[in-house]
Amino acid sequence: MVLIHGFGDIVRWSGTWTEVEAVLHEEAGVPKSDILLLQVPPLESIRDRTDSAIRQITSKFAGEDVHLIAHSLVCLLTFLVVG
Repeated sequence: MVLIHGFGDIVRWSGTWTEVEAVLHEEAGVPKSDILLLQVPPLESIRDRTDSAIRQITSKFAGEDVHLIAHSLVCLLTFLVVG
């Protein structure tokens, strides 16, 4: 099991993904060793973020099938323009 962590949800600030991890482990019975919370560079290019994610995933789950749980950054990139 792989959990993708994005710029808009930094674990130590909001805890959203740690809650998902807790539900997967405690309620769905997924072993903690089968869960990975990724830390990708928040301001890098899509390619750099992807490369980072691939390195982390293959390091922990080499040769295994994984399920990705992710979120979109689109709604997080809305800015208020004051003029």
